[in-house]
Amino acid sequence: MLRLAGSHVILYAATALVLVVPLSPLALGLGAVLIWASVVDVQTFEIPDMASALVFLFALYDVLFLHSVGFPWWDRLAGAVFWPAIFWGIAAGYKSLRGAMGLGFGDVKLMVGIGLFCGLSDTTYVVLGASLSAVILLAISRAISSWRRTKTPVGIAFGPFLTFAAWCVFLLEI
Repeated sequence: MLRLAGSHVILYAATALVLVVPLSPLALGLGAVLIWASVVDVQTFEIPDMASALVFLFALYDVLFLHSVGFPWWDRLAGAVFWPAIFWGIAAGYKSLRGAMGLGFGDVKLMVGIGLFCGLSDTTYVVLGASLSAVILLAISRAISSWRRTKTPVGIAFGPFLTFAAWCVFLLEI
């Protein structure tokens, strides 16, 4: 677990350095919570409720007091409602069609805070970036498994893709 967490810290810090973004206490706190959520999701396929709550609280603090992202409050509120509703609809639809969970409710709850941070339109980049990177990783994993003639894991944790994409979009917005 320590190695996994360390690699996350290096990835998130390197991204901030490449984008040349000064990290405020809010950004540091958000990054720490996103890393925690990602590491736990990789290990357990669950995003801690406390992580989702903390992302929401950091976003709410930003909306009310800092205004570090240049979107009006109503756009950010729309992001906090629209994107979780979309994720919930996808999760419910998949479960009714396949009879199994495909997208967990932790992802839905996490999207409330991410939507509030990034707003309605920029959360599109989070979802697009997370989805594309997850599909690419899954395709590479399947290709390697096919080449090695081993079984590919059926599911992947989507939280790490969401958290890293949210981190990147947040850094580009501030």
